[in-house]
Amino acid sequence: VFDRAYAQVPVCGPSRTSFLTGRRPQRTGVFVLGRSSFRQAPGAARWSTLPEWFRQHGGDDAAVAIEDTPIGWGLVARRAIAPGERIVTAPRALCIAASDGPQWLRETSNLPDAPGVEAGTAIAARVLDEFALGASSRWAAYLAAVPRAADLAVVPTLWPEADAARLLAGTQAGASRANLLKGWRDELVALNARRALAGLAPHGWAEFLLA
Repeated sequence: VFDRAYAQVPVCGPSRTSFLTGRRPQRTGVFVLGRSSFRQAPGAARWSTLPEWFRQHGGDDAAVAIEDTPIGWGLVARRAIAPGERIVTAPRALCIAASDGPQWLRETSNLPDAPGVEAGTAIAARVLDEFALGASSRWAAYLAAVPRAADLAVVPTLWPEADAARLLAGTQAGASRANLLKGWRDELVALNARRALAGLAPHGWAEFLLA
């Protein structure tokens, strides 16, 4: 059961394209269902799809391929797939998990009054540390593709409060937005409390959102 599942856009084809390229719809240019090649997007010639990226870094995607179908780009089987068969693998070194959180976060975990942080927040903390490394980060290519403030401005969760109140008042979307933002703010408070214990400067709201 996924109790915190999100989609980049509420249309399946564009959402798949976003997932498989690691770019938001604003970058891929794919917003509607149907044959709409992301390969025409600016800079797309330099992009690797998720299976291609796995393969380039030692993973295995021999059983699947990226194809343009009548309902958009998708990951399709190249052969019959047996029930329970593993069809895509990625080396552990390519992944960031909660256990890969920054050293300062681990070192403060058992200190008195140290607030706990969620797994996603630990990952965000590591990503922020990698941002600080710039081009020397092993994740530099990924970080360069992370959406910036201008990209996020169209996301309802990050609308100005006045716009959200006017357009989402009394809706389930408005209530979900409020709960999500409260959760993020609470996590930022907890993360910055841990940074204070480690003698580090706090992270700002904007940079936390990007991570």
